[in-house]
Amino acid sequence: MASLSISTAWTETGRFLARHAGLVLPIAFLFIALPPVANALLLPAPDAPESADRAILALFLTFASLLANLIGGIAISHLALVPGVSVGEALHRGLTRFLPLLGMCLLVVIPIIVLLAILLMIFLPDAGSIRGPQPPSLLFTIVIIVAFVAIWTKFSMATPVAAKEPAGPVEILTRSWELTKGHYLKLFATFLAVTIVSWLLILALSSGLGVLIFLVAGPPVFGSASFVTITLLDTLLETIVLAVTAVLVARLYAQLAEGEPETV
Repeated sequence: MASLSISTAWTETGRFLARHAGLVLPIAFLFIALPPVANALLLPAPDAPESADRAILALFLTFASLLANLIGGIAISHLALVPGVSVGEALHRGLTRFLPLLGMCLLVVIPIIVLLAILLMIFLPDAGSIRGPQPPSLLFTIVIIVAFVAIWTKFSMATPVAAKEPAGPVEILTRSWELTKGHYLKLFATFLAVTIVSWLLILALSSGLGVLIFLVAGPPVFGSASFVTITLLDTLLETIVLAVTAVLVARLYAQLAEGEPETV
């Protein structure tokens, strides 16, 4: 079993981003963080009447965002794993390897949806009642976050596996499972800490700067200048977090796969 040093991975992540942030951040912004923002701006206002066209548009934009996220994630992993790679080469890798990763995601998504539905029925039993959905409780939010990180940890190596190895959907799934074996608790604690700390930082910065934007540009009504500004601000903060996390996961994968045959 390969050894794993979280501190080494963090050190490598910091050094890599110090040298190549100008390559990584634009990819993270365009392919990972920006698509959800485009969804929010392209869809009709939240208070608009529901319609079949709106549902189809939402489904299309969500799927397009997923594809963009997969391509961007693979590209960043490729940059972090293969020295001297250009942005064009990294994006080409993402374009040629996103389909297997998409297949792996579909294998995992359905069970997760079932699990979330069960948690929803347990913690929000009135969600489907005539009274309408109730605000999520703090306990429910914590359970969802911990459950998501717990599940994601086992599949966290999927993106670097897709970037570095010629694996299909099932092989990506099983490979990630094998790589994390024996290191699960360490990885879970790391990812949970990153999730909580980054969420708190984004919340604090977004809230503080959001107040200034509110004072200058007015309330963030859907489609207004303040709404767009706050949305872009949140996107910028999320871009930094996602870029750091993507590189960190790639460097963790490099340790876990160390000593194995090259499979580029």
